[in-house]
Order: sequence, then C-alpha cells, then structure tokens
Amino acid sequence: MPRAPHRMSHRMFGILVALGGVVLAGCSTAGGAGLDEIEADARTAVPDTWTTDVVADDRVGAFVVSAPPNATRWIPGDDLEELSEATSGTAWEAFWSPQLESAGSQSNIRAVIADTATIDDAVLSWQVNVTPRRDGGSFDDPETMARDLADGLAGQGLEIVGAGTTDWADQSISTVSFRVPDDVFGGEVRYVRQWFVPRNEPAALWSLSCDGPDDPDAVDTQCETVLNGFRPAPEDG
Repeated sequence: MPRAPHRMSHRMFGILVALGGVVLAGCSTAGGAGLDEIEADARTAVPDTWTTDVVADDRVGAFVVSAPPNATRWIPGDDLEELSEATSGTAWEAFWSPQLESAGSQSNIRAVIADTATIDDAVLSWQVNVTPRRDGGSFDDPETMARDLADGLAGQGLEIVGAGTTDWADQSISTVSFRVPDDVFGGEVRYVRQWFVPRNEPAALWSLSCDGPDDPDAVDTQCETVLNGFRPAPEDG
C-alpha cells in the first residue's frame, strides 16, 4: 500500500499548527490537582481491565493515558517496531508509520495508542497532542473555540460531524468530530473525535484525538472511555 503524501497529514491535523498563534486566556481548568490525584481520578473512570499510566514527558509535563488490554502505546523516542507490527497491513499503519517515524522530540504528538481488538479488522487509535501558546488571539469560551476549530478543519476539506462542548473532569471542554476522506487513508474513510483542554501554566493547548473506521456507533463508546481516562499535565502554581 503506498504511503500517503506528507501534505495529507496537514489536512487532518493542520489545525494544531494554526493554533500555534493562539493565546489561551481565561480558560477553566481543573487547577490545583496533583499528578497522583489525577491519576487516581482517571483510574476510577475506566473499566477495571484497563491500565492507567503516567507518561513522564520532560517537554510538556507528565500526563495520564488509559488503554484496554493488548493495546500498543508509542511515545516520542520509542522504537516504532511494536506499533507497526501490531497494526501491520492496515491503512492506519500505512499513513501513520511515516508520520511518526519523522516526528522528533519537539513534535506536537506526545503519545499514540493503537487498539486492534475492539473493532474486528480495524484500528482504533488515540493521540495526545500539545501545542504551546503564542501571542495572537484568544479563546475564552469552549463553545467559541469549538466553532473556530470546526471552521479551520472544514477549511482543510474535512467533513464536520459535530462541534460543541462536553463536560469532562469537572469542567467544560471543546469538542469537534469529523470525517477524514478516503484519499488520506488509502481508500478508508476515518471518523475522528477530538477534544481540547487549555492550560494556562504552562500555557498550552492539549488535545486528545480518537479515530477509527467510519462507524460512530462502534467508535463512540470506546472513545468516551478513552477521554474519561485521559488527564493532561497538572497546572503549575
């Protein structure tokens, strides 16, 4: 299967590049919680069979991700062999392996988890991205942020399924769902849900993407569990 051109990754996740010029001001956070506390909180929000792990990321701060049994995790600096082997022969692997192979330690991508057991003959994956804050604008309201993000994604040719807010970890966060056209993933349409969590100290926008085959009924429950078991790095101060 031919590898997707590099420009295709910009169609799917270029919104994160655009957000590099955003000031994240006045945003609600789960402030004051320490790492042990948020790890314990995430653990209670996922099934007992799942693992909940702290990823010790020196660049963006330690964060928490959860995964079902037999899922495969990759973080910058890891060898790609295990992830590529677990997803071998799929359109997902053909797209993502070259992207992750070229992703250095300064990439916005901080973790990728692939689940090949939940949906037969398909990859369900989730990805943690972190975009540092730079001057240039502001998103004070999660609803406004969701609309702006959806407009940016639509401008890249993606089909927006929904945009709005959701309650998560005692706060309201922005969420956008969209479809990625089949020319990106080697003939396979992908359905993506993405959530955005601003942080003020250090100033950054965290996002969690959950993507799977174009079957929302099959994808949504697992993606919601993924979100429940995710926590960005605690705020300083």
